[in-house]
Amino acid sequence: MNIFNRSLERLLPTSLKQFLSPVEDNRTPLPPELLDRIIDSLHDDRRALLALSLASKRTLVRSRAHLFTKLEFKYTDTAFEALVAKQKIARTRYFYTKLEIDDADRHFDDFLALLDAPWTSFALTTQSIHINGLFHRTRRHEYRPNKNIPLIAANLPNLKTLCLTSILWPCIPRHIADFFFELDLAHMQLDSVDFTMHPQNGFVELFRRLQPAIKSVTLYNLQFYDEEIPDLSKELSIFQLRMQFESLDTCSLLLLKDVWDPLRTKHLEVTVDSFHLRLIPMTIRDRELYTPFMSRFLQHVGPSLQRLFVKLSDPYFASEALPYYGSLDLSRCINVRSVHIGTITLDGISRSGEQMKPMLSAAWNVLSRLPSNSPSLEKVALTFDAVGQTSEGKVAELARFAWLDVVGRLQNMFPNLKVAVRFMYYAVDGEDFAPYVEALRHVPGMRHLEEKGVVSLEMVPWSSPWPHDRLPDQDA
Repeated sequence: MNIFNRSLERLLPTSLKQFLSPVEDNRTPLPPELLDRIIDSLHDDRRALLALSLASKRTLVRSRAHLFTKLEFKYTDTAFEALVAKQKIARTRYFYTKLEIDDADRHFDDFLALLDAPWTSFALTTQSIHINGLFHRTRRHEYRPNKNIPLIAANLPNLKTLCLTSILWPCIPRHIADFFFELDLAHMQLDSVDFTMHPQNGFVELFRRLQPAIKSVTLYNLQFYDEEIPDLSKELSIFQLRMQFESLDTCSLLLLKDVWDPLRTKHLEVTVDSFHLRLIPMTIRDRELYTPFMSRFLQHVGPSLQRLFVKLSDPYFASEALPYYGSLDLSRCINVRSVHIGTITLDGISRSGEQMKPMLSAAWNVLSRLPSNSPSLEKVALTFDAVGQTSEGKVAELARFAWLDVVGRLQNMFPNLKVAVRFMYYAVDGEDFAPYVEALRHVPGMRHLEEKGVVSLEMVPWSSPWPHDRLPDQDA
């Protein structure tokens, strides 16, 4: 109630007690519309919403809509680091010894138990569930198996989106996998899901059990051993579905090389909204082998593409891998609205451009392969990282770069471009961005282009998902 009181006091001169007391002749009740606006303004403050939900039936209904619309069950490294500090437990990239933190797993198990009932009111508002980092094979939590899976799924009638992130697919308990595929979803997202254990069985199961009503799928950064890419051609019929991808990347696409090659498959009904070109961590021989397939696939889905992401240093920088971008056929990407390219390293001063030059060359190579007369292209977003050791060094890198040459070249390449370039610069989270923005604005002519809306300058903290193996914001 204290949180609710403070919220009201900011907006109203009258005390909270007056509004919550029985209405008398000389008192005015709090208008329901204003109460709703207060709750809506606190949509990201879970603590305040929980307090508000106890105030009245009306606040319960309104608060519940914000509390349970989007649910996330996430294992966090911060909890693990606290355990490491306390018990000095060794950590490796893929294995945790004596890992006992199971709060996220336990919370999700409790959530399923709550839904295993004839009726649950809160679940009616749930529209999306995000599960991040659960089901690790070294955790000690054992999921309770005795659940009525059809009933649990039926108690989530408005759930439309399921996101699975950083999960080992074979470690998902069978009854929970059954629950995932029982849901009547509109969108399913797999981000950094690990298929290294029995990739063929896991991937075939995924496509075989997808509900026919599903409208779109996202596959991003799926994990598998490069030398063990499964041949799925024997299961061709399972993959002959009409598929709409919200997002797809090159690494995940490799798993589908034997079933979605337009050269082999006559009736390939696949469309993609956002495609992420990422450096493929494999040998030169394998890269040369698979690049023609990717080129044919992009030619096939080209007319459906709305956004193209070109990663120049993801998941790592490898100058020898950049030229493969120049072999891709983008001529049919006639409806692309935005192109995002990054992250380009500005090291012209400190390292003589050892990374910047090949990155810029690859960026221009990709852009030159897009249709220059496309009326749909609205913006090209370029992300940069200055590598100076000090803030002064970073400012010097930003001031030295030939920004106006980039803008002019883009305008020549794409006459219909509405926003020539959106410069995004990464900085440490919490760092003062102002000196870097001012450094860009002091470039002769840059401020004028910004005022005209031709150029947009943005500072992005490193906490953003773009530079890591995580799915970037589609509207970024």
